[in-house]
Amino acid sequence: IPFYGPKGYESLDAFSDFMMLGGNYACGVVKINCIKNKQEVYTTSDMKHEFIIPDIMKELQSKGFSRINFTYSVAENQLWFTFYTN
Repeated sequence: IPFYGPKGYESLDAFSDFMMLGGNYACGVVKINCIKNKQEVYTTSDMKHEFIIPDIMKELQSKGFSRINFTYSVAENQLWFTFYTN
């Protein structure tokens, strides 16, 4: 996921094990391995990038994503987001 953060343009590694694609839409769940530092501040598992949810949200919205919801799993140290595009 490319995004504009405090150091300029950065890229995060993410993966998905659930995605639905139709003729006019896509939706799914994307997971980022990371550690939650503060309310919306996260550090990737490899400690290379620090990011905040608003930066990711802004980048996704600029690419046509909507209905974006973020959830952090403490047990799995993963930030999950669900999305919809059309």
